[in-house]
Amino acid sequence: MALRDRALTARRYIVSHRLPAAQARPYRHLIRQGLAITVLLVIGLLVADQSVAGVRGTLDALGDAIARAMPVPIIDRAPQPTTEPVAPNAAPILDSIDRVTKNSRLVVAGRLPSFALGGDPRVEVAVNGVLAAAPGVDADGKFQATVTLANGSNTIVVTVVRGDERASALPRTIVFDTLPPTLTITKPADGAMVDGPNVAVEGKTEIGSTITLNGNGTNVTPDGTFGSTISAALGPLTIDVVARDQAGNETKTTLHVTVQQGTQTSTLFVTVTLDRSTARPGATVTGDIFVSDHSVPTPFASVTVNVGLTTVVRSTTDSTGHYQVSFTAPSTEGFVQVTALVTGNNGMSGRGGATLEVTRN
Repeated sequence: MALRDRALTARRYIVSHRLPAAQARPYRHLIRQGLAITVLLVIGLLVADQSVAGVRGTLDALGDAIARAMPVPIIDRAPQPTTEPVAPNAAPILDSIDRVTKNSRLVVAGRLPSFALGGDPRVEVAVNGVLAAAPGVDADGKFQATVTLANGSNTIVVTVVRGDERASALPRTIVFDTLPPTLTITKPADGAMVDGPNVAVEGKTEIGSTITLNGNGTNVTPDGTFGSTISAALGPLTIDVVARDQAGNETKTTLHVTVQQGTQTSTLFVTVTLDRSTARPGATVTGDIFVSDHSVPTPFASVTVNVGLTTVVRSTTDSTGHYQVSFTAPSTEGFVQVTALVTGNNGMSGRGGATLEVTRN
């Protein structure tokens, strides 16, 4: 309709501005052609408008027929739960547990992740596949239970349960061990006369155990062999050797020997003094090594320093018989022996050591 109105308006304009007959005669032919073209355009637009409307009607009818033949199903969705299900990573987070113990009663403690607290969760503690405890969970998600271990290896699994969902922490294997470690002293013999001032003590213990000599830790090789020296004055000497396994069981052997002046003239007196008795793994430790011969400093003696089984430096003492050494504490926790092996210019030799405890505490 808008196109038809515009065409009529154009025609009225032409009529209202018609020239007198005398003046218009030369233009009549052109005007007639223009009117004819205008009429044809109007007719074409009207036909096109009707065609589009027809196509639209046809498409609408086709869509209605398809809808009647293939109705769209209406999905009736049930109300969704407001609480989230326990995710696979919602397993309990356990506190540290010793892998080996000499106590039959073991405390198992931990907490639940904050996102797993909803839905009234409960905790189950199983030992060797049997439910041993079901501790309560406080408002912060913490729990604690005491279970009884069997002799030997025990597998502990802690599971959080909420409705039909279960999530378990990784199994923990705990060894219940009440047997003391083996301990054999190969040197010196009990009651023997030994050369001083450095008394050598050697032996073997259970793999994984630690050794202390008169309260000082010493290095133990992977096969359980150990060896160290004790600085002693002339006369009676008591040597207490204690082996301690990973569970805390101990075996103690006490030796009584007599220290005498060394019959060999090739022994130097060597002392190793550390700036600390304990260090964290990777920490820097400084030590002072002093070498003497019958209380006389030994200058320019060759020194080899070992930390455990690793040689960290080779050097010489200064003019006062001292050598300052710095090294990095081992990455493995436990006792490690710092040993200095010394050889003087005159061929005399000696060794001394100190114990360093490596711990993360």
